[in-house]
Amino acid sequence: MKSAVITASLFLLLSYSWFIVAELVLHHHNFLLRAAVAAVIVLYAALTLAYTRTPSTTLRDILTVAALTAIWLGLFGLLIALRQTHFEGYLLLFALGLLVQSLLTAGHTLYPRLNTA
Repeated sequence: MKSAVITASLFLLLSYSWFIVAELVLHHHNFLLRAAVAAVIVLYAALTLAYTRTPSTTLRDILTVAALTAIWLGLFGLLIALRQTHFEGYLLLFALGLLVQSLLTAGHTLYPRLNTA
């Protein structure tokens, strides 16, 4: 489970970092808001990677709340991506990545005895 959390977190870290740069270069409508949300997700992924390296109870509690919030955000993003009139495939991948990583992180922090590998 630990390697899956690391892989999913690296995906979020890289993909949302790319998204931040793209938003700041292209200046789409509400680009600052989207870049700020993406930056928070990058921070969340980085904290998850830090927790997999050196677990701490304080970081575990923060990540548990963040993962539960990110699950909601991933579901919301998935709904938005599927209901748009102009389908953007990368948004679907980002939402699915966030959802999967959040579920894995929640499992990793709530059930630490599953973290054997």
